[in-house]
Amino acid sequence: GTLNGVVQSDAGKVALNNTGATFDTKDAGTAKTVTLNGKTLTGDEAKNYVLATTPVTAQANIAQKQLTIAEFAASNKVYDGNTTATIANAGKLVGVVEGDTGKVALGNTGATFDTKNAGTGKTVTLNGASISGTESANYLLAPTAVTAKADIAKKEITLAGFDAANKVYDGNTTAQIVRSGSLTGVVEKDAVTVSNSGATFDTKNAGTGKTVTLNGVALSGTDAGNYSIANTATDTADIEQKQLTVTG
Repeated sequence: GTLNGVVQSDAGKVALNNTGATFDTKDAGTAKTVTLNGKTLTGDEAKNYVLATTPVTAQANIAQKQLTIAEFAASNKVYDGNTTATIANAGKLVGVVEGDTGKVALGNTGATFDTKNAGTGKTVTLNGASISGTESANYLLAPTAVTAKADIAKKEITLAGFDAANKVYDGNTTAQIVRSGSLTGVVEKDAVTVSNSGATFDTKNAGTGKTVTLNGVALSGTDAGNYSIANTATDTADIEQKQLTVTG
């Protein structure tokens, strides 16, 4: 500021000093009152003057301080048909003024994977991040998305109900499929079908209760990539001895 009222001949011989200035409160806000502190006069002619006792004020803003979130982490999961993620660490606020520690808390409304599909290193986003507490009005969260990486593992499903037919010995292990079975554990509304390349007996030889294995089991359909077959589909069936006749 400048001094008003100095006699013309004393110009340059009276100067104004101060010890700083203070806002009316520490809290964020616009057009806040700022007061000049410790006003004193110095100079050769200073003894001839006295400062008015009225406060010297101005107006200025205290903007909310922007905070960021660090150390957010999400848990891996097994495919379940949705994007919901489990928060392993909700993160911490970075940038809170030392005196406000414990007076600003971080909240959220959950977290989501980028898609429902199985995969590794998938992006998980923290949703509805917010701050609360007695000093929260002095802060705002940075607008950048808070993300982490996590995996969605394929869901293991089983093939049940495979059934093979008995046969008469024919010199090979080929088995006839009565029922190829059905998938158990598929998430409702997912499109997954199963196919196979046939079935075989454990050996070509006649016997009862022989193991028959379903071969080339494969999944197809829109959601097949989210699953894996957990079991080898087997059944038991008989190879009967072949009856021979004698001629000649």
